[in-house]
Amino acid sequence: MRMVEAVGTKDRVARLCRRYGSGELDGYIAAAGGTEILSRIRAAVAAGEGETLAADLDALDDAVAAVGLDGLSTPVRVLPKVPGTTGYPVLDTEVCPHGVCSRVEPPDGSPARRCAISGEPLRRLRLRT
Repeated sequence: MRMVEAVGTKDRVARLCRRYGSGELDGYIAAAGGTEILSRIRAAVAAGEGETLAADLDALDDAVAAVGLDGLSTPVRVLPKVPGTTGYPVLDTEVCPHGVCSRVEPPDGSPARRCAISGEPLRRLRLRT
């Protein structure tokens, strides 16, 4: 079951447009197998057809969430508890090594990424969600 804060489709498309325009999402979308979904979204937007957008936005959000990027087209996403657990699972992240910025990255298996300003490796942080 997936629950999202009530956000209109136009607002979701606007959020995706702003985030996709950064040029940093292609890797997440490809890793999530969401390239075809994004193609459908792009075609529907270009044609001014909004009927199928909500379902495709949901599908794209779900796909990229599986590879560590949450809330692609929504500002807040609430996930139900995992059955059989007493709480939410943990989320491993990499964060600012100095605690002075809000950068949070999902680990991707590569050597620790670095802060572009200080050159220090990002700090691993396990969050209980």
